Amino acid sequence: MRNLIVRFCRKALSLLGLGGAISACGVFIGPDMYGTPTMEYRVSGKVTDSQTGNPIPGIEVESFHFLNGPQKVLTSDNGEFYVESLEFPSDEVMLKFSDIDGPLNGEYESLEYKVRLEKVKDGSGAWDDGDYAAENVIVAMQKKTDVE
Repeated sequence: MRNLIVRFCRKALSLLGLGGAISACGVFIGPDMYGTPTMEYRVSGKVTDSQTGNPIPGIEVESFHFLNGPQKVLTSDNGEFYVESLEFPSDEVMLKFSDIDGPLNGEYESLEYKVRLEKVKDGSGAWDDGDYAAENVIVAMQKKTDVE
């Protein structure tokens, strides 16, 4: 009877696009069948002025996470940044770069930037997909232009 219920739930939920939600039927299948797929990732790089190539300090770098909310860091005096998180498996991550210090280091347009990740370590199996990284990412931001 249990197998019949499990098969019914799998088919019904897969038709609804909810194949991973088998537990919604109240059926526990086993430790390898219940969980959330994850990967750990890290991105390091530098933010520069698109005209001069000079590093820009004080730029807010925000990464968006479904699992643990947004993370915000500021670029260093050398324009460098580093973000890391646990996320659903993907080969890319979206970062948002914002100038939040006003005219202090020049005023720059906000920018959303998609970073391509490479797998650097296999996961333990089951739901752990492994570690992903992007290093030495260069992001060029444009200065704001005065509109009158």
